[in-house]
Amino acid sequence: MLVALVALALAGTCVRLGVWQLARWQGKRDANASLRAALASPEVPLRDARALVGLAARRVRALGAYDESLHVLLSDRWRKEQPGVELLTPMRLADGGALLVDRGWLPSADGISARPHEHAEPGPRAIAGLLVAMPRARPGDAWARVTGAGANVWSARALD
Repeated sequence: MLVALVALALAGTCVRLGVWQLARWQGKRDANASLRAALASPEVPLRDARALVGLAARRVRALGAYDESLHVLLSDRWRKEQPGVELLTPMRLADGGALLVDRGWLPSADGISARPHEHAEPGPRAIAGLLVAMPRARPGDAWARVTGAGANVWSARALD
């Protein structure tokens, strides 16, 4: 009798885990469909920072210049077993507003620091990309100033 109850409890747990996996799969399918739709949409030109309202998950084109005096490194981003960081730099728009641009992944031995000044892109730039919300920081995630990296460089696991 006890063995039958344990077997029944295990069977119920397995069924519940299967339902959970199917829900996760459907959630991923929905997210992928939204991303495909965003990538297929026409680009929206950004002329000022106020135009960002309501444009999440849209393709945008912006004209401006990178503010090389400030960088944010999103730490602990791995690529093919190699630690690195995502380099985020503000782009100053014509109206004086700014857009935080993910300029890509940089290798980093400690997964926290990098030397973004070695990848400077001075002067006016035209960029096209997907406007997305950045992952929110968890309580207790700390920001750290990266010393010896040149400009004003900060490292964090997520934005806040």
